[in-house]
Amino acid sequence: MEVIQQLKKIYDLKGELRLLEDVKEGYISVNSILIDDGKKYFLKQYGFDDIERIDNIHKVEDIFFKKDIPIVMPYECKDGSKVFTFKEKYYTLYPFVYGRMLRRENLSNQAISSLGNILGRIHLVSKDGYPSTVFRSKKYWDMEEFVKEAERILLQIQNMKEKSDIDMKFAIYLEKKINMAKENDLRFEDFNIKNDHLIHGDYHEKNVFFDNDVDEIKYVFDLDNTTIAPRSYELVRALDLTCLNLGYDDECRSNAKVFLDSYRNVYDISKEELMDGFKVYFLKKVHSLWIATEHYVNNSTRVDCFLDNEISMLDFYSKGLEGLVEKLIH
Repeated sequence: MEVIQQLKKIYDLKGELRLLEDVKEGYISVNSILIDDGKKYFLKQYGFDDIERIDNIHKVEDIFFKKDIPIVMPYECKDGSKVFTFKEKYYTLYPFVYGRMLRRENLSNQAISSLGNILGRIHLVSKDGYPSTVFRSKKYWDMEEFVKEAERILLQIQNMKEKSDIDMKFAIYLEKKINMAKENDLRFEDFNIKNDHLIHGDYHEKNVFFDNDVDEIKYVFDLDNTTIAPRSYELVRALDLTCLNLGYDDECRSNAKVFLDSYRNVYDISKEELMDGFKVYFLKKVHSLWIATEHYVNNSTRVDCFLDNEISMLDFYSKGLEGLVEKLIH
């Protein structure tokens, strides 16, 4: 890696720095573990070239860290910055930290409770407002734009001479989403929630490390999608990804209630605000083409694994949302 030689100059590293291994996890960044005389480092190469967005990430890291959220903080370059460029790519160097990653299906009640507690603490940071220096706000859906692109991808599938099982599944999925989008006349502005909290942006069990001895969160990382949004939106997304992603049976709902109760012990939320968060999350999912775009535009199958879960989520939330929220909040 040519970038390693630049690292030694930018951070004034003296040892024999070398690549130890590439990190396979991560969808919008390319990450590597480096080693230098026994000391490990974590190198993040951003998957986007928006320097304002990257600066925003580091501002939010600082804000959370100063409020005792256990954020993994980056090293500073010799010039005091936290990001550097090499061959038109942006990079940040982080310390390599030790902790456990727990699989979603193996999360204990203690681990789920810790996830809820930390998210409550993250949102509590901006309960009374957020610094004006943080500028990115969450974007939601544009029905006309979505339908236009979804119909284009659907036509691409229909015009295939030979269709695989996954192509047929995508076609049914897109038709259902298009119908849902056309039947919906609600906009984000129609809900009684606002872009008024600093959020992590991608909060779930894969973006935290747990303590080696107890199921308590030791570190939080990966704020690449941090933004200003309704806290209820991120809370619902975290509940869905962490607890309900495996299904909507009694056990999964029970886990979601453990998460929510722990969150509410830190920062309470009303049934009405939670319901609006679920509805916004559902409608944003309806209008999302991420999985289909990766497959048919970027010619990548890396996120095909999420398709079945999203189909199940759309089916369940279109019918069982009221009952779910009622059980979670009481």
